[in-house]
Amino acid sequence: MSKKILCLSRSYLSKLYPILASRDTEREYYHIVQNLSEQRRVEKLGGTVVLNIETLVKSAISNHTDNTAWQEPEDFREVTGFAWSPLYTDRYLLNLPENLRLRVAEAVHQGIEKLFNDYDFDFFLSEPVALFTTHILFYFCMKNGTQPRLWVNCYFPNYFFFASTLDYSRPHPRPSFDEDTTELDALIEQFCTNVIEDKAGPAYHFSFSKDRVKNLNYFKQRVGDASLVLRPGLKTKFLQMIRLSRAFILRCTFPYKGDFQSAASLKEHWFYFKCLITPRSYYDSLPTPNDNIVVFPLQYEPEASLLYAAPDFYNQLAFVETILRALPDGKTLYIKEHPNQFGALGLKPWRLLRKKYHNIRYIYGRESGRELIRMSSLVITVSSTAGMDGILLGKPVIVAGRVFYDDYPNVTRISGYHELPKLLRAPPPPAPAEIAAQEVMKKFKELALNSYSGDPQPSPALYTEENIRKLVAAIAAACT
Repeated sequence: MSKKILCLSRSYLSKLYPILASRDTEREYYHIVQNLSEQRRVEKLGGTVVLNIETLVKSAISNHTDNTAWQEPEDFREVTGFAWSPLYTDRYLLNLPENLRLRVAEAVHQGIEKLFNDYDFDFFLSEPVALFTTHILFYFCMKNGTQPRLWVNCYFPNYFFFASTLDYSRPHPRPSFDEDTTELDALIEQFCTNVIEDKAGPAYHFSFSKDRVKNLNYFKQRVGDASLVLRPGLKTKFLQMIRLSRAFILRCTFPYKGDFQSAASLKEHWFYFKCLITPRSYYDSLPTPNDNIVVFPLQYEPEASLLYAAPDFYNQLAFVETILRALPDGKTLYIKEHPNQFGALGLKPWRLLRKKYHNIRYIYGRESGRELIRMSSLVITVSSTAGMDGILLGKPVIVAGRVFYDDYPNVTRISGYHELPKLLRAPPPPAPAEIAAQEVMKKFKELALNSYSGDPQPSPALYTEENIRKLVAAIAAACT
């Protein structure tokens, strides 16, 4: 009997997953979509939609005749292993009025519960995304014996792994590895060398994106045909104004039009727009090498790497202020924006923080983060891959969240703010370069042996026959 896979087919995945399903004759794919446009896309590609969140919520609200509202199941946190509220860690629901928020949550919960009563799914396939819908899906997966497979990109390109828990920092063990490890060893070694020389990096970084087109390609990004790379300029600002206007209209017309995520995204789009209008002159210059420089890479918000990988430290502003209070006299904290969220440090809370503390500097998102790390003596991060850059560049790293490299050489993982003052007074000395390099290569190989060849993230190569073949083979190995 073929295995049944439930896919959370939102955004570009509403195109990718049906294409994968059409190539995989050994498994049955069923799709949950966020809205009607995604349903049309899935069905056009021959996929089967078993739940449409937009339709579900609209129907529940229009037929609402009593005062019942969602309540968190008593066993939710024990069953999922996620210690935090699924409602209050959602990026959208908190932007809705309380009554509407609870009715939406109740509708989603009931719809997913019914889905699991009607179907016996073997696997749940999704990207790790911190949404209420994902939380509830994970809950019912655990209750019904459905095995989650959350795809996570490796630090080195064209490899990814599947995680089976909401803490997606570690791969689910791969059944077997039959590829030539000699080639893999060479790939890892070359990539590490290129990182040190600043010649390689993640696909979302503007310097290393496979998509070199300078024109606006947002609509290609939405269906996965282009890397998710934002570029400064009037076109990006204009597009964000359109997105903001659309969110405003949907907020005013919900629940009659649109889905609740889009309707509740107004605050998020306003945040993105304010980031884009921060002037370049606002920032500080890159420093010269100095042992008193500490670097903090600001992470993109909102994203699962904060809400899932570091729920204790998801408030980056609070974390940074704690670092500033703990820094020994004479040391300066340099904060570098995420390359895809340039302008974030120009928002009011960060402006006030810079007025409050004299030992802080702000670096524009399009400056070289690796060049900044070279100038420093220590890197502190929540769960950013910039911490991995720090390791390869020979810097000690303090990491707060759960991330794949938190047990690598020269890394200290903290469990709470109280550990910072002592560590900042005497950060761990860098390990000898040759020992660190050997240990990193060893750790990378361990990660690679539990990973799969292929790249499931948006890029010009996503839908190539070779990449699709690799992704199907990965799913076949992980979902058997």
